[in-house]
Amino acid sequence: MYSLEPQYELDKFIKNLDLGLRLEQAFVQRTEYLDKNLSFPTQAKSIMSAALTANYVINTGFAFRPYIGVGVGFYYVDKSTPIYSSISYPLPVTTNIGGLGRVGIKYKILHVEAAYNLVGDTSVKNSTSGLTMTADNSYLTIKAGLTIAGSR
Repeated sequence: MYSLEPQYELDKFIKNLDLGLRLEQAFVQRTEYLDKNLSFPTQAKSIMSAALTANYVINTGFAFRPYIGVGVGFYYVDKSTPIYSSISYPLPVTTNIGGLGRVGIKYKILHVEAAYNLVGDTSVKNSTSGLTMTADNSYLTIKAGLTIAGSR
């Protein structure tokens, strides 16, 4: 997983609030379920997203500054074509609106965070078998990064 997120600190207007645009590509190994019973490994390689974000940085008076954040945006999910009993269940490329919640900590120019990306499932019903293949597109990330520019 990698991401790029330009942010703007709103300290002149709202103390401790950062607004940003996160561009991310997560390489996933999601689970796909046939009628919620049988599970298959995915053939989808990644989920890409562009999300507007807001982080509230808690001023502790120390170099370590925890933050919480939310975001909303578009998620692009690769296609996958699982096969069961010689019947294909092609899960198409999908673009969903989704959201994210995150917690993290900043130390000078370094930060570490955990984020949960809530993305709608992708489903397809096969007309021959009458069975539905569903892919769970939501995912959790844990990442570390650097602030390249800024005043803190």
